[in-house]
Amino acid sequence: WTVVPADTRALHLARRGDRLYGTGPARVNEPGPYRQRWTVDAFDPVRRTWTRAAPDVEAEWLALAVAPDGTLSAVSARDGELQGHVLADGRWDRVATAHGTRGLNTVEPVGYPPAAVWTGDRLVLGGQGGLVGWDPVRRRFEARSDHRVRTFGGTVVWTGEHVVSLTNQSSEGWTWTPEPPPAE
Repeated sequence: WTVVPADTRALHLARRGDRLYGTGPARVNEPGPYRQRWTVDAFDPVRRTWTRAAPDVEAEWLALAVAPDGTLSAVSARDGELQGHVLADGRWDRVATAHGTRGLNTVEPVGYPPAAVWTGDRLVLGGQGGLVGWDPVRRRFEARSDHRVRTFGGTVVWTGEHVVSLTNQSSEGWTWTPEPPPAE
């Protein structure tokens, strides 16, 4: 193991080619409201260093996804809604907003980031509001399941067919099999 110093904790990761992108709160355990700055850094595997890759996002939490064309996108929670962002010309453009439809704005309580897993075409976020999919190609949110999971956390993986949560706070595991995306 090699220790790699970083300015922030990487709570969510996304990969594009040989680059690994990580996001985490700029400051940890700061008193006050749950809204904070989330940084987006890129990991250089040759130099084994993290460098700033995009402007900060002010949000309750942030998760990253990479579209098949290599476009970096993000999902954030802010002011009771989910927002979808795309990195373009060195800035984040908000391209989608989800308001209270089928639990889309209640993926997790304020201040608790959801677990996120990449399925190859969707970033699936889950928590108390159910499962939500972010489609970085169509740049929209989709309710993937209204199954209310007490906590989505623990170890979460994509097997190629199922999202599997090995444990959560109640020490119970579960699986979820997505329906195929709708045909265009």
